[in-house]
Amino acid sequence: MKNGWIRPVVGQPRQRRRQCEAVGSYYRCSYSAISAISRYKDEVRRVTGMLEMVLAGREWLVGDKCTYADLAFVPWQDILGLIMGEEAEREVVAEFPNVRAWMERMKARPEARRVLRMEWEAMEEMMLTG
Repeated sequence: MKNGWIRPVVGQPRQRRRQCEAVGSYYRCSYSAISAISRYKDEVRRVTGMLEMVLAGREWLVGDKCTYADLAFVPWQDILGLIMGEEAEREVVAEFPNVRAWMERMKARPEARRVLRMEWEAMEEMMLTG
């Protein structure tokens, strides 16, 4: 399972929310922006559901140890609250227990914490500069 398409898909609801905030209020957004946010949230939920199925009965995405696949997906699952909003993140976490347990395992690993720290630092830099 590749995640090359997940970066643009997962990031788009956040971008739409930022556009709405730029004009004042989320509720003053155009219907198409609100529709897009909903569509992207559904896609994030679908991808998380796929992860849930893959993780059923196993600890890692590929094989019997943490691999690049785990490290590639963990940053996106980690920023769901930023992308979708905290309430939607809580719903997703509750809905997908295998993904929640996997995230807990991942966050306990030094290499995953390093990847997540780098991701957050890069996002902070982008927000400051752009």
